[in-house]
Amino acid sequence: MRCHETITALTWRPGNSGHLASGGHDGTVALWRATSGRPRSRLSPVRTLDGDAAVAALAWAGPHLLIAAHRDGRVRAHRLPSRTAL
Repeated sequence: MRCHETITALTWRPGNSGHLASGGHDGTVALWRATSGRPRSRLSPVRTLDGDAAVAALAWAGPHLLIAAHRDGRVRAHRLPSRTAL
C-alpha cells in the first residue's frame, strides 16, 4: 500500500502499543504499527483515512480519538478501535 509522498505531521499513540499516525500533504492520515517490522525493513500502513487538504497537525485525545487539523482550517476527529484491533 503506497502512502504519503510528503509527511507533514506525526504523533505517537499513548501507551506502549507501538502505533504511529502520520499525516500527509495529500490529506491522507495513515496509521502504522511501528513494532511490526524488522530493522531496515519498509513498514506499510495498517490503515489509511482519506482527506482533501494537507494535514497540518495530529494529536491523540485519549487512546481512541485521533484529531487531524488540515491546512484549509478544517478539524476532524477519527474514532479508532482499541490498540490491539487497529
